[in-house]
Amino acid sequence: MVNTIMIFIWGALDSLLIYKVLRTVVTYELNRHREKKLRAEAVYVMRTNRFEIATYALVILSFAIGVFVIHLGEDVGFHFAFDFIGLGMTGFFMFFFWNGAGTYTKISPEGIERGEPCNDTVFFPLNAIDSVSYDNNTDREYADSLHFYTKSGKLVTEFCPVFGSYPLLAMTRFRIENERWPDMSNPDDIAQIDAWANRRSTLRYFSYGKISGLAEVDM
Repeated sequence: MVNTIMIFIWGALDSLLIYKVLRTVVTYELNRHREKKLRAEAVYVMRTNRFEIATYALVILSFAIGVFVIHLGEDVGFHFAFDFIGLGMTGFFMFFFWNGAGTYTKISPEGIERGEPCNDTVFFPLNAIDSVSYDNNTDREYADSLHFYTKSGKLVTEFCPVFGSYPLLAMTRFRIENERWPDMSNPDDIAQIDAWANRRSTLRYFSYGKISGLAEVDM
């Protein structure tokens, strides 16, 4: 009897999870498709890497469907290891999946907007960036990361260069070489940013330590 109840519970939960995961993935892909078109307007939107989103989705569904299949195949009733831990791990990975799929950084002529489902959206003008810090992680389990800060030490945004996200690095290189931030309404400046928005043209500027003194406004 208990096992039958658990089959119904996990069946309903799996149906809900499959719907939520598929809806989130479809929304994520639609957003990426729309945002690619914005590049013609000098608007760059960076999101969590597709591989990371797909990994979380597969792990979530594997845990949830796996427990359901165990209950179908064996009369285990309510089992602590299968049910409680399975539910906990599903919820744990669901949080990171939801947060990762909804997190973005938008760079436009107006400035930099960073949005996260768990935090308020923040906005900074491009010329508020004062320093760039490159963290070279020797542990292979963790990717290198780049952090952009204002004069007062507020975090503007952060990226893992292994996943791309080079437009802001190209803009920072432009600031270093031209002693001004690019005018994102100027076609010549935009063309230069697009030409530099790749790994080879940007990372060598930032992989040797911290760069500072870039800000034109104090925030």
